[in-house]
Amino acid sequence: MNNPAIVIVAYNRQYSLERLLNSIHKAYYNSNAINLIISIDHSIENEVYKLANDFVWKNGEKRILKQNKHLGLKQHILMCADLVQEFESVIILEDDLVVSPFFYEFALQAKEFYKHDDNIAGISLYSYQVTENNFYPFQALNDGSSVYFMQLASSWGQLFTKKQWENFRQWFKLNPELTDETTTPDYIKVWGNNSWKKHYINYLCSTNKYFVFPQLSLTTNFEDEGTNSRTSNVFHTPIQVLQHPYYFKNLSESSSIYDANFELHSEVLKSLNTNLKKYDFEVDLHGAKNIERTNAPYILTSKRSSNPVISFSDELFPLENNIVLNLEGNGIGLFDKNNLFESVKSSYRNSSLKFTFESITFVIPLSEENRTDLIKTINSIAVQNYKHIKILLIVRKDLTKPAIEDLPCDGIKTRVILTNYLLLDELILHGIKLSNSKYTCWLKPGSILEKNVLFKVIDVFSISQSIKWIKGISKTPENHYDYERLDVNELRISIRNLHSRNLKKIQTTEGDFIRSNCYDSLNVSTSSTFEVYLQLLSHFNLQIVLYTFFKSKSNSDSVFRLSPQDLSLIEKHRIKHKRNQPFLKKTEEIIKTKLLSTKEVSRWKEIVDNNLEDVIRYNFKDNFFYLSKF
Repeated sequence: MNNPAIVIVAYNRQYSLERLLNSIHKAYYNSNAINLIISIDHSIENEVYKLANDFVWKNGEKRILKQNKHLGLKQHILMCADLVQEFESVIILEDDLVVSPFFYEFALQAKEFYKHDDNIAGISLYSYQVTENNFYPFQALNDGSSVYFMQLASSWGQLFTKKQWENFRQWFKLNPELTDETTTPDYIKVWGNNSWKKHYINYLCSTNKYFVFPQLSLTTNFEDEGTNSRTSNVFHTPIQVLQHPYYFKNLSESSSIYDANFELHSEVLKSLNTNLKKYDFEVDLHGAKNIERTNAPYILTSKRSSNPVISFSDELFPLENNIVLNLEGNGIGLFDKNNLFESVKSSYRNSSLKFTFESITFVIPLSEENRTDLIKTINSIAVQNYKHIKILLIVRKDLTKPAIEDLPCDGIKTRVILTNYLLLDELILHGIKLSNSKYTCWLKPGSILEKNVLFKVIDVFSISQSIKWIKGISKTPENHYDYERLDVNELRISIRNLHSRNLKKIQTTEGDFIRSNCYDSLNVSTSSTFEVYLQLLSHFNLQIVLYTFFKSKSNSDSVFRLSPQDLSLIEKHRIKHKRNQPFLKKTEEIIKTKLLSTKEVSRWKEIVDNNLEDVIRYNFKDNFFYLSKF
């Protein structure tokens, strides 16, 4: 039996590497012939190399690979996994992990059990307790075995055999760019360019292969600050500390098989609840899937619509248990997909299950001495009924120190960043780059948040993972019911309709809430917020929310005034990012005949022709947000 080599991927996190090496040192091993490779990406820091060099490894050969040039995380992982050519199988561990004392024993047994199964493309040492797409609690269905299967690659401790990795490498050579497979979730497609994992997940979805995951994790992730780390301790999970035997099942025998959206397979649910057997449906219990990209005629979902074929409660966790036990209720429904096209919202049960540590970072640029305005803005943030707020105060170095002393930031994680940047745009973009929360918003000193809006912001994002960037309306209607009546054609913004020379001004991104990982795919090396604004429009739908989030200090300062250079930028982005909408065109006749009045048909035609974006409306009566095309 060939022993898998342990390969540590390190960069410039000395404390993280020391913590991992200590846990590896304390683990149990079956042999004294286990290779340990510590690969260190190029850095001017020497402490990490010294730490690796001084570490004593008594279970076999130790080798240090010091890279001569900076590879970045993606290329570094690919290079380390390529060591399967030498060692037959490798365990990849990033430096911000800690391993269970029994991690090697699990990896060894799982490798031997699944090494001839072509359906298996990797073995994870990590087990999820939180979903990566919407940060809901997750617990895999326990079918009596030690493992479950998911069409998701692990990046927090994983084993590849030579055959598994070579199959991926051959596929990746033919598919170097992320393919638009309908099975690959939208949330994965927007991950940064330094992510190897999104390509591996695309490979799993395209070839219908799976990763094996342990029911009880053998690693945990500390999410120390690094290349792809945006949140803090969200994925910190309990690990195995006591020895026990492992029981493995083949994929064909398992009742715990999940897709890349953390949803249990429909065939599994059919086998566990015979009432579902005659329906062709897709599972969307967390309400995060893009309905337009599903193929089955029915959806089993926590989203709301009318006339469910079958309905279930959503009181039990995990949500699958409500279906398995056939528990009656109206939290989850099996719906005809066409009935979910309009006016959908997330389940209240799902909202209550969401982790409240979905943090929001507020970037506040300070380019002049305006302490009074700064305190107004910070106070409006501090009084929000939301605990997980961070403030990044980006300050010009030449400002006097008293301007930033004794600010009302009690209870809020606040960092003051002194910088040589002078221009407002430069300060804003510098702060955005430093944000490590799930959502980012910037405000000028003097602008204020409306009261108690942050839970509403989170509710909007929870409607769908396709919502990446939300902008509230700038003026509150006189009456609440006017929100539902408001015609939003003039509020819609897209690359296509930006190219109008009659457009005198465009709102900035101040007060907008944006998923922080959206910036990873942009070129934010520019010093222009207008350029970033156009890049965001090119990559993501701007969702207008018929609800007021903040008041700007000065309307005149809160617009882009278009210059000839700006118009040239618009044209460049418009040509580069021409969107087609085959789904809208394909279903136009169906919508006309089944759902829309004569007046709405006209507006639907306008949407198809002009590529207008969704609008998020607020229902005051029942207190929920929902998507609308009109």
